[in-house]
Amino acid sequence: MAFDFYFAGSQCQETTDLIRDLNANVLKSFVNDMSSILNWFEYKKQGWKGKLLIDNGAFTVHRQGGELNIDKYIGWLNDNDEYIDYAIALDHIPGKWGETKTYEQVKESPINTWKNYLYMIDKCKSPQKLLPVFHQGEDYKYLEQIINHKIKDEYVRYICISGNKELTNKQREDFYLKCFDIIKKSNNPNVKTHFLGSATLSNAKKFPVTSMDATSWIMTGANGGILTDWGVLKVSKESISDKDNIEHCSEEIKNYISNYCNKHGIKLEQAQESYRYRMLLNIYYLYEKSQSTSYDGRSLKSNKLF
Repeated sequence: MAFDFYFAGSQCQETTDLIRDLNANVLKSFVNDMSSILNWFEYKKQGWKGKLLIDNGAFTVHRQGGELNIDKYIGWLNDNDEYIDYAIALDHIPGKWGETKTYEQVKESPINTWKNYLYMIDKCKSPQKLLPVFHQGEDYKYLEQIINHKIKDEYVRYICISGNKELTNKQREDFYLKCFDIIKKSNNPNVKTHFLGSATLSNAKKFPVTSMDATSWIMTGANGGILTDWGVLKVSKESISDKDNIEHCSEEIKNYISNYCNKHGIKLEQAQESYRYRMLLNIYYLYEKSQSTSYDGRSLKSNKLF
């Protein structure tokens, strides 16, 4: 079974057109992407069949020293409910940006996140569209609280799991493994899961995740690279001296990448010259991988859990 990949962030019109034509999914920020969101509403009216996931944008507001107005967020979601497939419930971010978080702030954060979620499901038109968030580092009792909660006698259908990007991939994998162990043993073992801000495709084989999102298609292209089965390969002329530039690869890899570009109507020379073409290739890559990558569990030493 394939997983859903959500393209986060916004770039040029060419990338928007490709995502729309592929009927791929997008994640947009309530705070940062409002003009883009309105365009995607129009695409919905015109027949785009992808899913639209709204991120609350609380982290952006937190970095600016503010706090997101939950009632404003709820009101906007209700006003546009027919165009929104899912929305991330307002999670609480402890402390102040740039300052060391206290123990009490960290301890209270998941409690406040839960209060926000309960408040939102009581006031939103479509409470099951809301995805509550469980963050790495929080007590696992809060994950149990989320997945065992019922909305009008029905268990929560979909949740977000947020790994800590400051930790190693192995530490995040251990976290995901523990989460799915808890989920599988709960009264809600088939709850859908979304990995926030993750484009680690190997995780889609290791864990029965429903969806992921990332901006890596943008960042990689902007930094001169394309996503491949060999990892990120630099192709821009500006990065030719880098050891991971395609010019230092075998002829077999060079030919493969050239043929892959041609398959999608793009010349390798175009990708070397422009970030726009690199981003288009990254969209194709992530979309195709999301359609062909399935959970098998065999990569997990503890696959007996599943």
